[in-house]
Amino acid sequence: GEDDPWVKSVNNNVGRQYWEFDHNHNNTPQQIAQLEHHRHQFHLNRFHTKYSSDIPMRLQEDLYYPHPKIQDMLWGFLNKVGEPLLKSWPLSKLTQRALHTVMQHIHHEDEDTNYVCAGPVNKYFNGSQLWDCALAVQAIMATHLEDEYTSMLKKAHYFIKTHNNLIFVLFLIMKIRSENSGGNPSKWYRHISKGGWAFSTPDNSWIVSDCTAEALEDHLKDAVHILLSLQDNNNGGFASYELIRSYSWLEMMNPSEIFENIMIEHKYVECTASVIKGLKSFTEKYKKHKKKEIEECIRKAAEFIESKQEEDGSWYGSWGVCYTYATYFAVKGLIAAGRTYQTSHSIRKASTFLLSKQLPSSW
Repeated sequence: GEDDPWVKSVNNNVGRQYWEFDHNHNNTPQQIAQLEHHRHQFHLNRFHTKYSSDIPMRLQEDLYYPHPKIQDMLWGFLNKVGEPLLKSWPLSKLTQRALHTVMQHIHHEDEDTNYVCAGPVNKYFNGSQLWDCALAVQAIMATHLEDEYTSMLKKAHYFIKTHNNLIFVLFLIMKIRSENSGGNPSKWYRHISKGGWAFSTPDNSWIVSDCTAEALEDHLKDAVHILLSLQDNNNGGFASYELIRSYSWLEMMNPSEIFENIMIEHKYVECTASVIKGLKSFTEKYKKHKKKEIEECIRKAAEFIESKQEEDGSWYGSWGVCYTYATYFAVKGLIAAGRTYQTSHSIRKASTFLLSKQLPSSW
């Protein structure tokens, strides 16, 4: 921040803040040399080392994801040859139909999400309210100090309960039908959302697998139904918003230079672990509801997590501070699936990894 002795603003604290390391603030030559060494190593290895998927980390480099040459050739061909052809009759008729279909999908996305769109990156006022609230409640409950935070926990429970997408989506479907745009998610290549929770608020109707799992509190059976529907049939993993609907080779068409793996959904250890925990909590109260389906789901999900473990015992993370964050979720998921330190080689390896990375007072 502004008073941080290590960084300074490069735009006088006006508008969007950009910060850089302040070389002139009583830093020793050793500290400066160490910083420059890490900067140089990052620059040399930025295309060879898989860094955290956290967006701020990506934005520190202008070119996080360089385009394949074949993609540049394709864009050039479409610009110089394809576009003029598509503007000429009779292909112009096909172009108009395609543009009309695209605009229908854009309007549906806006209306279906109250103009928030898919995620917190899209619009300024969207965020991670549900996710933050659910994890904060879990942290307080883990301290066994709930009696001291009764008022706050009641408010958090009300927020989670009222931000479930069930009531919102029922209203939304009625609204869509009255406008003759249809209430069938498959028409818009969308997954079902009834019973799920979004990353932020129900205004954003894009439910997320791990948010639904972490917030699994009310309307439990609907939430379980949607979680079971989100599991990948091939290897048991869970993506975030929806099932993987297309092929990995489409990533070659990714036009972005700062985001990788954005063309299709991908399966994540964190999401998969959260789903295991949520389903396990559900079975403690509802032992017979979809018992076989839940047991099979947890079994396959746990095997997916184990298959993704790195040689050093960690897991690669996509949604937080990379390896430590993902390893935390993976271990919690495996424990919920019935693994223990004594019976699970993966948990023992993970414990060794975490202990090796511990700082004097934290990670």
